[in-house]
Amino acid sequence: MPGYADQHVNNPYGLAFGPGGALYFCDLDNQRIRRLDLKTRRVATVAGNGERGYAGDDGAAIDGALNMPHEIQFDAAGHLYIAERDNHVVRKVDGATGVLSTLAGTGTAGFAGDGGPASRAQLRQPHSIAIDPSRRHLLICDIGNHRIRRVALATGTIETFAGTGERQATPDGAPLAGTPLNGPRTITDLTTGGIRTVLGTGQRGDGPEPGPHRCALARPHGLIVDARGTLYVTDSESHRIRTLR
Repeated sequence: MPGYADQHVNNPYGLAFGPGGALYFCDLDNQRIRRLDLKTRRVATVAGNGERGYAGDDGAAIDGALNMPHEIQFDAAGHLYIAERDNHVVRKVDGATGVLSTLAGTGTAGFAGDGGPASRAQLRQPHSIAIDPSRRHLLICDIGNHRIRRVALATGTIETFAGTGERQATPDGAPLAGTPLNGPRTITDLTTGGIRTVLGTGQRGDGPEPGPHRCALARPHGLIVDARGTLYVTDSESHRIRTLR
């Protein structure tokens, strides 16, 4: 049952393995990021005070207020990034100090700021984030702007990486440049410069259909690829986790 204790969470969403191999996850309706030690099974809060809000920058992350943290990622230096959908920002927890700051977004929904500092740019419902294969950029599914934005971690500069801002169907096999996206909700490692369908029919449903890789999905949220190349997808409204090998 939902709650806030070592053995209770409230609507967990995004998850990531962090430094030392611990599992970190978004405890969405508790407005916290928590850490599970896989050896001891103990759970600790690393960000969020349980209040739903936007506060606490430049202080300890556990004292800050978050607003619907949907997904998390770690960079190569061990810094933690948090996509906060309803604050329209991406926050950062310093891996050495535990201090909270805003990496991208102003807290006001909109679209602005490409080519400048990400902290002065506007996002609209950032839902998912990923570190690119070069480990130099953070990719953001800017779902309400129908774009994927990219932040250079060394400089903090933001730009549009994919999507035109138009809410249109994405042609299979199209290049990233100049191709529309329709509410990009989740993202994982990018290895090619093109777009193709690997799972799903485009129609909401539940279960496999004839043909390779054809499986109707109902609100797929999370994606992760393991070391063997297996793709895991949280098929949320079907209450399943799908795999593609």
